[in-house]
Amino acid sequence: MLGGTLAPVLEAWQAGRFMLVVTDDIVHEYQAVLCRSKFRLPGPVLDGIIGYVFRRAEFVNVVEPLHVIAADPSDDRFLEATVAGQAEAIVSGDRHLLSLGTFQGIAIVSGRWFLERLTQGP
Repeated sequence: MLGGTLAPVLEAWQAGRFMLVVTDDIVHEYQAVLCRSKFRLPGPVLDGIIGYVFRRAEFVNVVEPLHVIAADPSDDRFLEATVAGQAEAIVSGDRHLLSLGTFQGIAIVSGRWFLERLTQGP
């Protein structure tokens, strides 16, 4: 949502080409990350981003807590959301998640990989 080379992913989401699946915990993490000084986001921009996520994402409730990523247990929340939302993929830049490759048949891919597939069309 901050632009750059992955901006087309946001455009594809806005166009309804995929659904973002989140939990309350994930959105709170997004908000905490975006509040970091390195992003220097003014309050209204931050509110707009988080508001958009609240309006457009599919919120799911975790059915079963998972304990998969010992090196960073907070990453398990993304696996939990994906399973609960019956998603097809996790798109992430996180090395712990990417090192899994797949989880319960769910692909774990980089943003660039996902972007390449989006631009190739259906």
